[in-house]
Amino acid sequence: MRPDPVSRRALHLAEQARGTLAPVVAVLSSSLLLCCLVTLLDIVSGWQALRGLDDRLPGWSGVALVVAMAAAGISLVLSARVGPGPPLTLGAMAAVLGLALSRDVASGAQAVLAIVTLGLAVGALFAAGLCVSEELAPAPARVALFGWLLPLTGGGGVLGWLALHGRSADETDLGVHPPAWGLGLTALVLVVWAMLTLLLQPRPQREPWRAGWENAWAALAMLAAGASSIVLLVGFQPELSSSWARPLVLLGSAVVLAGFTACGRLLPLVSARPAYVAVVVAFLVGPGCIQAMLLVPARTSGPLSAWVLLILAAAGVVGAVVGWRTPRVSASAGLLVTALAVAGGWVLPTNQWAMCAAAAPLCVGVAAAGAAGLRLAASSRMALRFVSMAGLGALLLGLLGAAPLAWSLGVEVTGGAQEDFRPGGRVLLGLTFALAVLGAAAVSASHSSADERVFRG
Repeated sequence: MRPDPVSRRALHLAEQARGTLAPVVAVLSSSLLLCCLVTLLDIVSGWQALRGLDDRLPGWSGVALVVAMAAAGISLVLSARVGPGPPLTLGAMAAVLGLALSRDVASGAQAVLAIVTLGLAVGALFAAGLCVSEELAPAPARVALFGWLLPLTGGGGVLGWLALHGRSADETDLGVHPPAWGLGLTALVLVVWAMLTLLLQPRPQREPWRAGWENAWAALAMLAAGASSIVLLVGFQPELSSSWARPLVLLGSAVVLAGFTACGRLLPLVSARPAYVAVVVAFLVGPGCIQAMLLVPARTSGPLSAWVLLILAAAGVVGAVVGWRTPRVSASAGLLVTALAVAGGWVLPTNQWAMCAAAAPLCVGVAAAGAAGLRLAASSRMALRFVSMAGLGALLLGLLGAAPLAWSLGVEVTGGAQEDFRPGGRVLLGLTFALAVLGAAAVSASHSSADERVFRG
């Protein structure tokens, strides 16, 4: 039975509203995802108090990592059949529950449930926001994709400032807690859009599976499983001595870097390799370094000014726009700017304005490299999904592993609010400098290799 003209008109208006709201939904999904991340600042400020509640909490963070990656992967696989509606609904509800549980954590069970729920929210929101653009026409799809990546690539400084704002010593909050009305309104918009998607039942444009991607996806799955296994091995044995735990953390870091390198080498699409390197390096080192810079003046000079928030937000937006408009140049140039910024901020000044002079260029470089990589990968849906999933894994491992890595190199960073964080921060910035320089060289080499293949073809 054919629908009457009134019904057709209503369906047309509903589809128009859904397409118009898609970029807003993409921005809100990735912004809510950032609020659910357990940041380096959460670990440094409140880890001793949290471990007092449950000394196996590091192991449960590995479980949360598995949950996040599994939720994102399953959502991407099912999106061709059910669209982004179900994972978006799941992510919004899990975010509300996880943020409620992560405020004023008072018991080990509450901490475990909060971390796992936040991991589920991160994975579902990440995949749902990525899939929002897949059912749209090319022009609105590009707008939605940029809206999705803007908070992810350019929101590192904003996330760090918000995580420090109003935080007291040894506070046991996890994630960033927006006002209740803002969180409720965001969840409502996401759920309404998801329900509208389910009612309209749009048909996603499926890209046929191309041979050669099996090895790359298998390698990425093995990397996630291997990294999580090392976290579980170390985290669920609180009686493990430092003489054993430190080498295991270093070994795990080496395994992660080797795994990311292997995944990049197995990419069947040569043109996606520079995008992969740029996204992985930017997500792995960027957020943690920005937060390390912000932590030092916040501890020594008091709360950061609201002007710092505006400067870092503007820097992130500028970097994302530049990376989106000039992806080929920005993929390597953004990593070089990142290296120069961490070199300039290596002293970790206690004055917030001196810190901002280094942190703002760092936000520009990280955002430019991340946005450029995702834009380059967007030429193929399979490449975009793979690079995005690798970026999610790098983001989570970078945030969760920054403090343990500094500790494994002999620098304690979780000793309390009175501890000088600068030695640990300098370790992280030094490693970031080396990785950013190597990443920029790898991106340039990958571009040259791709150009040579095109020329020969």
